[in-house]
Amino acid sequence: MGEACYMAVFEKVVHGNLKDVIQNTDMLLKEGKHKLDFRDEYSMTSQGMDVTVRIYQRYNVIPGNSTCITLLFQDNKDGDIKIVGLLAGDEYGIFGMDLGMGARTAQACEEKLNSMDGAS
Repeated sequence: MGEACYMAVFEKVVHGNLKDVIQNTDMLLKEGKHKLDFRDEYSMTSQGMDVTVRIYQRYNVIPGNSTCITLLFQDNKDGDIKIVGLLAGDEYGIFGMDLGMGARTAQACEEKLNSMDGAS
């Protein structure tokens, strides 16, 4: 079987409140050609910061690939929300065919997140 992997880490700062930024990001990842499913979330407050980690995934039985995106949202209460994303897409290709769908999904989601209005 062929195997390929795409991994990326990115950071972006957007303006707004944490709840709205998370809601907008959620809609962005669930809509369009590369729909990801929300899997889990963890939130905490520490040293005056609100931090939320959300995990999204898409798995396709045929051709046998997956994409996973873990997003960390950090709110320092200054009007800016830092988003750090860890993206990974892989595919195991049916009959040795590398169709690249997991990698393309991860790349497309990274482009969508980078297109969000923000400071960087």
